[in-house]
Amino acid sequence: MPPQQSAPQPPAAPIVLSPQSAIAGETLSKSQMASRLDLARRLRQRRKVVEARVTLQTVVRSFPAAALHELARTYDPYYLGQLPKIDDGSEPRTAAALYQDAISHGASAAGNDLDRLRASYPALR
Repeated sequence: MPPQQSAPQPPAAPIVLSPQSAIAGETLSKSQMASRLDLARRLRQRRKVVEARVTLQTVVRSFPAAALHELARTYDPYYLGQLPKIDDGSEPRTAAALYQDAISHGASAAGNDLDRLRASYPALR
């Protein structure tokens, strides 16, 4: 009996992050934001993509450039493809939208990731 294949998924709609995405009323110091960004990176590297996304959404209001850049990487097939197994799938369209948001907030390094993603997925150009 051949293995079952899952039904194709429709393209993901870009996630729109707003101040309401962050924990209401929480004020973080720069060191706390840096710690959360570092935690999110470690979670992604440990294949805990969903937890990394949640962690990043808590700092996106206060530290948008870096948080959006890292959040985009949690959807980017390139970065997720480097992991042996992950807890959630890639979404190139979402990654592209988040990279663009990160760039608009001053994360110029996100442009390199966006260029690479667009080169791999011509439909995103």
